[in-house]
Amino acid sequence: MIIFLQDTDEACRTELSRLLQDAGHHVQAAADPSEALGSFQQHYIPLAIFALDPLAADDAALFRQLKVQSPHTLMIIATHNPSLEATIATLRLGAFDYLLLPCQDRELVLKMIKRADDALASKTEGRNRLLKMKELQAALQNANGKLKANGHADDPAELYFHRYFEEAFTLELARSRRYELNFSLISLHLEFCAVASADDADLNFQRHMAAVAEFLKKRLRRSDLFFRSKVDEFLIMLPETPKDGAVIVVDGIRQGINPLLAPDRPDNLPFPAPRRLFLGTATYPHDGTDSPELLSTARNVTL
Repeated sequence: MIIFLQDTDEACRTELSRLLQDAGHHVQAAADPSEALGSFQQHYIPLAIFALDPLAADDAALFRQLKVQSPHTLMIIATHNPSLEATIATLRLGAFDYLLLPCQDRELVLKMIKRADDALASKTEGRNRLLKMKELQAALQNANGKLKANGHADDPAELYFHRYFEEAFTLELARSRRYELNFSLISLHLEFCAVASADDADLNFQRHMAAVAEFLKKRLRRSDLFFRSKVDEFLIMLPETPKDGAVIVVDGIRQGINPLLAPDRPDNLPFPAPRRLFLGTATYPHDGTDSPELLSTARNVTL
């Protein structure tokens, strides 16, 4: 790790530099703290140690300037002032840690550097996870855009076709695995009554599926996806939703669609009513870790 070390005391600066170098760090040593401004402009320095008096106005102003110039650098203030006021001032300035000079305890210094190194590693991991999450979200948004552009071109219900389910499922599975999230699937199957005319049956059937799709659009979140997986089946994907949350969604769907079921549906609907409704749910990773497992559970375990 690169460490910028500043101390006007040459002997102390040399001794501390040797200690840090022996521990495997690359040290940039300087007597004047303002030299850090030039170093920070040239390249990123993860950790800096400054021998300053946090109660001195000029030192405090310089430290604030350094923090603004290099906000991602962890900074330690080393001082000869042992007062409680100096400790409080150090914390208020936003220093990572506080080192009292002269420091005779080598182990104390190395432990402090180790804590800083661990904190930097944690921050780096967090930034990498955030960038990866943004990449996955962008990929999912791109997939959703493709679905909207191509997925329902020939479907009166304006639903995504099943061939796009696997693409969306793969993206959601990757995101959930990486960040240890849950997501749930719901299978919604409608069993329709038979009618005399096949042509009328098909037309009225499509009208009813479009009505159900419209209901789902109003009932589900914007982040949820639903697909026309079979002639009379919808698949619904609920990101970041545990099993109990999926059960709540299922109950809401059932309450909304039940009034359309024969024989209790309104008489003024211009299409034949579904006779029965089958709803099932499955949750990753409790009920399965891939598409076939989760689909099988959702379709065979009805609620």
